[in-house]
Amino acid sequence: MMRDPHPARTLTRQGPSPGLALLLLLGLVFACTSAKQEQHSVAQDLKSYVTAIKQWEPKEKIVLAALARVKKSYYADDDFVIRTLRDSLPTTHDLIADVEKFEPVTMDVQQLQQKYLQGWKDLESSMGDVVGSLQRKDYVALAKAKNQLETAQAEVFTSYAMLDDLLEMHDESLKSLRKS
Repeated sequence: MMRDPHPARTLTRQGPSPGLALLLLLGLVFACTSAKQEQHSVAQDLKSYVTAIKQWEPKEKIVLAALARVKKSYYADDDFVIRTLRDSLPTTHDLIADVEKFEPVTMDVQQLQQKYLQGWKDLESSMGDVVGSLQRKDYVALAKAKNQLETAQAEVFTSYAMLDDLLEMHDESLKSLRKS
């Protein structure tokens, strides 16, 4: 049997080596700093997104008001519904084009914008389907289009709730942005 030529090297210490402990500490500091930077990035992205939403708001109001008028009419007057929705389709299309121009930086805001954008695209499509079905006097297709319209509008409203959640989650970072 061979003896260890360096008996002083035998491991008798407990716990990690000082080098490993330093590496773990640096990793922890980096992770905390990285998480703080990410929160700050999301907050900056949210600030930009809210600024953009304020620019989209007038078009949103026009379309949502048209949808409210149609819903309030119970779709009883085909010509009114056709005219109201057809008149708001260009505004809807312009709104979608404006939203597509915004390029979020962070994953959180990208997901929010995707939900919002998809909701408006679905609204535009279902508005066109309602108009088309009324023009053809196809009331079975109208029932389907109305359901799709309500689902699309709910998707847009869900994106508003997502925005509220993100704003609340990043409230402190947003406050610090306002101070600087």
